[in-house]
Amino acid sequence: MCKPNTYCDKADLNNCAPYPRANCTDKPDGSGFECICNDGYQGDGRKCEATSICERQRPCTDVTNTRCVDDKKEPGSKYKCVCLDGHARQLKDKDNNRAPCYPPGPMVNNCTSCSPNTENCVEVEGDDSKLLRTCVCKPGYNKGLNGLCTAKNGCFARKTSSDIRPTSIIPQVPHLDGGLPYKCGVKKGWSGNGTLGTCKDIIECDANPCKGDGRVCHNTIGSFKVHA
Repeated sequence: MCKPNTYCDKADLNNCAPYPRANCTDKPDGSGFECICNDGYQGDGRKCEATSICERQRPCTDVTNTRCVDDKKEPGSKYKCVCLDGHARQLKDKDNNRAPCYPPGPMVNNCTSCSPNTENCVEVEGDDSKLLRTCVCKPGYNKGLNGLCTAKNGCFARKTSSDIRPTSIIPQVPHLDGGLPYKCGVKKGWSGNGTLGTCKDIIECDANPCKGDGRVCHNTIGSFKVHA
């Protein structure tokens, strides 16, 4: 009895290799092969997408202290951002799927220990639905290893004396860009990397943009003006 032809063990006879989410499968009758999507993926073998929306889009990456759980009835389109163990949402956000979760920790009496400049006092639902009050970092701040809230990535740089903020926040896709939902940048007319203390006003007049036309260059913060 003749043995059916095999293709999958010969790289030059099948073209499934460029598709990392699929495997080559020989047809039983030896007439060829198929690229079959791996478990957890669906498609034509060339383009395979995750059947789980949590795997495909990672929608909870930017929701603090949560993990993504697929909806049991519609795993491909619905999901929930569930609080990590030991964490809870504020009572007012109990049913808000996109609200951040906080570690309740010890009860704080009237939040008197919160730093007014960097922390807010919030109510969270703790074990047995007990009402707890705890300090959390204000927007734009992260809690460091020392337990103190410090400016997040320095993008929230101090404004200049002319009330101009030289930094900009550039949106990113967290699961593709190192886990950060944004990166720092500098606006036109400034140099630096966008983090706190690195931004410097570019003196455009140093390049002598008015040379030869009889006008006078006057530098301004983040730009310049030309006078006759």
